[in-house]
Amino acid sequence: MPNKEKQKLADELAIAKKELAFQNKEKQKRADELAIANKELTFQNDEKQKRADELAIANTELAFQNKEKDNRADELILANKEKGKRADELVLANKEKQKRANELILANKELAFQTELDVYRSEMENVAHDLTLLIDTANAPIFGIDNRGLVNEWNQTSESITGFTKKEVLGKDLVQTYITEDYRESVKKVLDDALLGEETANYEFPLFAKDGERVMVLLNSSTRRNASGEITGVLGVGQDITEIDKLRTVSESIAKELRQFIETANAPIFGIDAKGKVNEWNQTSEKITGFKKEEVLGKDLVETYITEDYREAVKRVLDNALKGKETANFEFPLFSKDNQRVMVLLNSSTRRNADGKIVGVLGVGQDITEIKKTEQKEAERQKISNQFSSSLVAMSNVSIKSHDNWESIITQELTSLYEFYKLDRMSIWLPDLKGFRMLTYEGEKPNPEGLDFISFTDHPIYFENSKKSHLIISNEVENDARLIEFNEYFNITKTRSLLDASAIIDNKLIAIICFENCTPHNWTLEETYFIRSFSENITTLFLRFEDRNSTQKNELIATELRQFIETANAPIFGIDSKGLVNEWNQTSEKITGFKKEEVLGKDLVETYITEDYRESVKKVLDDALLGKETANYEFPLFTKDGERVMVLLNSSTRRDTNGKITGVLGVGQDISEIDTLRTASESIAKELRQFIETANAPIFGIDSKGLVNEWNQTSESITGFTKDEVLGKDLVQTYITEDYRESVKKVLDDALLGKETANYEFPLFTKDGQRVMVLLNSSTRRDINGKTIGVLGVGQDITELAGYRNALELKVNERTLKLNQALEKQKELNELKSRFVSTASHEFRTPLSSINFAAGSIKKYWAKMEPVIIQKKLDKIEDQVLHMTKLLDDVLIVGKAEAGKIIQHPININLGDFLHEIIDEVSSASEKSHDIELIDAEGLKTTDILIDEKLGRNIFINLIGNAVKYSPNSKNITIALSSEKEYTVVTITDYGIGISKSELKNIFKPFSRGKNADLIQGTGLGLTIAKDAIDIMGGKIIVKSKNGKGTSFIVKILNKQHV
Repeated sequence: MPNKEKQKLADELAIAKKELAFQNKEKQKRADELAIANKELTFQNDEKQKRADELAIANTELAFQNKEKDNRADELILANKEKGKRADELVLANKEKQKRANELILANKELAFQTELDVYRSEMENVAHDLTLLIDTANAPIFGIDNRGLVNEWNQTSESITGFTKKEVLGKDLVQTYITEDYRESVKKVLDDALLGEETANYEFPLFAKDGERVMVLLNSSTRRNASGEITGVLGVGQDITEIDKLRTVSESIAKELRQFIETANAPIFGIDAKGKVNEWNQTSEKITGFKKEEVLGKDLVETYITEDYREAVKRVLDNALKGKETANFEFPLFSKDNQRVMVLLNSSTRRNADGKIVGVLGVGQDITEIKKTEQKEAERQKISNQFSSSLVAMSNVSIKSHDNWESIITQELTSLYEFYKLDRMSIWLPDLKGFRMLTYEGEKPNPEGLDFISFTDHPIYFENSKKSHLIISNEVENDARLIEFNEYFNITKTRSLLDASAIIDNKLIAIICFENCTPHNWTLEETYFIRSFSENITTLFLRFEDRNSTQKNELIATELRQFIETANAPIFGIDSKGLVNEWNQTSEKITGFKKEEVLGKDLVETYITEDYRESVKKVLDDALLGKETANYEFPLFTKDGERVMVLLNSSTRRDTNGKITGVLGVGQDISEIDTLRTASESIAKELRQFIETANAPIFGIDSKGLVNEWNQTSESITGFTKDEVLGKDLVQTYITEDYRESVKKVLDDALLGKETANYEFPLFTKDGQRVMVLLNSSTRRDINGKTIGVLGVGQDITELAGYRNALELKVNERTLKLNQALEKQKELNELKSRFVSTASHEFRTPLSSINFAAGSIKKYWAKMEPVIIQKKLDKIEDQVLHMTKLLDDVLIVGKAEAGKIIQHPININLGDFLHEIIDEVSSASEKSHDIELIDAEGLKTTDILIDEKLGRNIFINLIGNAVKYSPNSKNITIALSSEKEYTVVTITDYGIGISKSELKNIFKPFSRGKNADLIQGTGLGLTIAKDAIDIMGGKIIVKSKNGKGTSFIVKILNKQHV
C-alpha cells in the first residue's frame, strides 16, 4: 500500500512539472511578442514625425503659390476686358458674313433640288414604264389586289393562262371568284399575311380558268405600300406550273404502276445496289422465302440468302450484270426462312440511272421449287415400292442436265433393270418414219439380224391395239389374235409369252417397251404394273426434256423514276442597246451562279450563251431592239460551274419616256427540270413498253369495255394470235373457253372496280384450238387523274406444269387412297385392340380384386364372422361376377354385330309398357337416384311396335342407364315420344356432364370414352351396342351434346314395323 501511494504522488509530481514547463514556455512566447510590438510602435512614431516635417514644408510652398495666383488674376482681368472689346467687333462682322452665306446656300439648294427633281421624275417615269412593261409582258402570271382583296393588276400572261381578260377581273374578289373552293382558305391566309407585311414565297395553288380547268400557279406574294409606307395591297408574281404538275402526276402514275407491277408480279423480283446489298424484294419474293422486305433490305444477297454451293456462280452472274452483261435462265437456290431451298430460274437485268450509269441489278425469277418438289415426291413415292419400283425411281430421278437426250437415259435404265430381273429379252422401240425401230436390247442371246424394225404397213393390228389399250399382255403368243402379225418373228426368236407397254402423248405413240420370254408365262399384276409405270416414266421423261428444251426466257427490265422539285422564280435580265447586261435578278443569280456585280456591263450573248445558240439568241435580242418581240423561245445559259440551264424566254423592247428603244428586257422560266423530266419520262415510258413487249410472261390488257389493247410477244407466242389480230377484240368472248368465261369476266370486272386478283388459273384459246393454261395477276390501270381505264394482266404459262401436275396428282391420289384405307383399317384394329386390353384389364382387375379380398376374408375369419357379414361378402362376390359376365356379354354382342351374326326376332310390344319396364329397371338399379319423366304429347305410348325385345332392351337400357350414370349432379331425365314422317322418335335427354365437340365423332366406337368420364365406371361398349342394334333394325340414332350442359340421344324407329 505505501508503495502504491508513493507511486501515485510521483506520477502527480511528473504531471505538475510538465504543466509548469508548458506555462514557462507560454510566458516566454508572450515576452517575445511584446518585444516585437514595442519595436513596431517605435517605427510608427518615427514615420509619424517624418510626415509632420513634410507637411510643414508643403504649407510653406502653398502660401507662396497663393500669392503668385493673386498676381496672375489681376493681370487676367485686364486682358479679358481688352478681349471682350475685340470680340464684340468680330461678332458683328461674322453676322453680316453669315447672312450673305445663308442666302447663297439657299439659292444653290433650290437650284440643285430643282435639277434633282427633274432627274428623279424622269427616272421614275422610266422605272414606272419598265415596271408596267415588265408586269404586262412577263411570261409569268402577275396580279395584284387592294387591301380589300379586289383585283387591281392582271397582266397578259394571267389573261393567257386563265382565259379571263383584265377588263373582266378588275374589281372582282380574287379569292371568292377565281380560286378553287378547296384552296380558298389557304390562299386567303397567304394574301392576308401579305397585307400585314408578312410575304410568302413559292406557294402552290390552282386558279379557275374560263373553260373550267384548273391552272396550277407557283406564287410569290409581295406587300405593296404607298409613298408614306402604308400598305395598300398585294402584288403576286407567279409561275404557271400546270405542265410541270401534269408531268409530275404522269411520272408518279408511271412510277406507281411500275412499282405496283413489281410488287404484285407472281414472279419473284429482287434488286441489289452496286455493292451487292438488297434494295428490292417484292411480295412473291417474301412469299416463297418467308423473309419480309424489311428483313432483307441492306443485306448482302449472295452471302446471306444463297446456298454455299451456288454463291460463286450467283456472284459471277450479278457481277457480270453490274458490268452490263445480262444473264437469262440461270437456275440457283435461295435460302428460305425455315432453311429450305427455294429454286429460282433467274433473268438478271442491269439497272441504270438517268445518266446511264450502272447503279445495280434487277433480278426477275420464276419459282420452280414446286417442279423440283414434284420430281422429289415422285422419287419418294417410288422408293416405297418393290424392286421393280426402285428402278423406276432411278429413272424418274435421273438428272436431265447430264444427258443430251432422253433416249440415253432409258437405255441405261433398261440395262440396270435387266441386271436384276432376268427375262429372256427386253427391248425399247422408238418411232421412225415408217414404223418403230429398236433403240436398245438386252438378252442372253444377240438379237437376230433384220429384226430391229417394225413397219406400220405390216403390223396395223398391233399398232392399233398398242394405241387403244396401252398394254398388250399375252401369256401364250401363238393363240393371241393381236400378235398374229409377229408369228414369223416368234418362230425365229422362240418367243412364247410377251408383255408390251406403250408410251403415248396426245394419242401419239412415242415408245414401246417389250418384255419377252421363251416359255409360256403368266404375267403377274406386279409385272404389269411395273411395265405400265415404266412406260409412264418414259412419258414423263420425254415431257421433262421437252420442258427443258422449251423453257421460256425471262427478261424483265425496270427502272426507277426520279422526281424533280422546281422552286425557283422566273429569271429576269436586261441588256442595253449595245447588248451589255444592265439587269440581273436574284433568280438569274440562283440558276446561273453568277452574281449581279459579276455580269453587269458584260456582253450577254458572247459571255453567257453557249456557242451553238449564240446566233439564234442574238437574232431574238436584235429583233427586240428593232421592236419585234419574241415569246416562248428556248435557249441555254452558261452557269458558273460550266453547266447549261435551259430557259424559256419572253423578250420585251425597253424604251425611254420619248419612246426611244434603249434595250431589251428578258423574262424567262427555268425549264431545266422540265426538260430533264421530259427526257426521263420518255425513257421510262420506252423502258416500260420494252418491258411489256419482251417479258417472257404473257402480258395483255383490256380497256374499260373489255376490248384488248395490249398483247405482248409472249402472248403471241403461246396462243398463235398476233397483236394485230387481237387488238380491239372482246377478250372474254373471243379467247376464253366457254366454261371459264363467267369466272374470268368476274376477275376482270373486279379489277375495273379496283379489286385486283392474284394467282388465278384459267385457259386461253390458241389459234390451233388448243387450251393454254395461264396463272394470272390482274392489275387496275388508271390515267393521270386516277380514273380506272382498263386492266393489265400479267400471266405465266403453266400448261405443261398443270398437265404434269394433274397426272401425278391422279396417280398419287389413287395410291394414297388405297394406302390410307389400309392404314385406317389397321389403325382402327390396333386402337380397338388397345382399348379392349385397357378396358378389360381395368374392368376385370377391379372385380377380381374385390372377389379375392372378400373370399380371403371369409376363408380367414369364417369362424369369427357373423352370418350377416358373410352373406354381404358373398353378395359382393356375386355382384362382381355378374359385372364381369355383363362385360363379356357386351364384348360378344359387339363382336357378333361387327361379324353380321346377329339375327333379330321381332315381336309385338306396347311401346309405353316396354319403356316403363326399362325405366323401372334402371331406377331400381340406381336406387331411384333420378327423376325419369316420360313425355308423350302425341299419345304414342299406347301403340304397339314390332321390335326385337333383346335388341330394344340393349338400346334403351344403355341409353337411359348412361343418362343416369353421366348426370350425377342433375337429377332430371326426360324421355320424349314423337313422330316424324316414316319414323317413331324416342328422345332421351339428360343435363349431366355432356360430351365435347371433338369427341362426338368417336362415341359409337368400341371402348371409346370421353376425357371427362374417367372417374365414372364404364366399359365404353354401351353406345356401340345401342348403335349396332339400331342399325340392325334399320333405324337411326342422332346425338346432340354440349360439354357441361347435357346430352340428347334421338332414336328413330321405322314406322313400317308398326302393327
